[in-house]
This record gives sequence, C-alpha cells and structure tokens, in this order.
Amino acid sequence: MDNSNKYGAWFGDMQQALIHGCTRKDSGSGTVSAIALICCIGVALTVSVMGGTIVVARAQAQTAADAAALAAATAWREGDTDPCDIAGRMARANTATLAACAIEEEDVIVTAKVQLAIPLLSPLTYESRAGPEIC
Repeated sequence: MDNSNKYGAWFGDMQQALIHGCTRKDSGSGTVSAIALICCIGVALTVSVMGGTIVVARAQAQTAADAAALAAATAWREGDTDPCDIAGRMARANTATLAACAIEEEDVIVTAKVQLAIPLLSPLTYESRAGPEIC
C-alpha cells in the first residue's frame, strides 16, 4: 500500500477545510462547545451563590452572638438572674438560635447558630464573650 497516496488525500482534505471552512465531520462542534461553556458558567454561578450565602450566614451568626453576649452581660451586671434568657431572645431577634450560654465570673459567653439556606451543610456557629473586663 502506498502511504504517500493516503497522506496526500489527508492533506487534500485539510486544504479543502481551510479553503471552504469546516468539513462535515466538524459540523455541530460549536453547539457542543457552547453547551460546555454554558455548563461551566452555571457551575461557577452556583459556587458563587453558595459562597455568598455562607459569608452572609457567618456575618449573621457573628452579629447575633455579639448582640446576645452584650445584652446578657448588661443584664447580668444589672442583677438579672437569668441573662441567658435575654441572650436567647436577642439571638432570635437577629435570625439565629442560642446554641450555648455560660457565665464565667463576670463574663457571659454566648454561642449563636445560624442555619444555612443550602441543604446538606451544617449550621454556622459563632461564639462571643462580653463582660466588664477586657477579654
């Protein structure tokens, strides 16, 4: 078998493709490329939205824990017998739940929990400490 004839035919096909555009073998490849690009963009947007949701939930947990700790520490300093109840109400007012509340000497330690809107991910928690002394 003469290989020069085989390569000559291939070269001729390539020359025709360059002159006249894509061959029939290439028709539809743009559609596949476009679908792949759209899928990549969809994945990137999904990851971005999930990341943004996590950042917002962390900020909510931090705000709720800080506010609850400050409210509970103020109540404890003013003589309230159950500052953790006040901490729980303050956490709920900030769209979080009170996961833990402890009193150590004059400080109040509060842990707030925020449930994510993304299924399969665990809730975010944040701990905050407040009292009359510098921590």
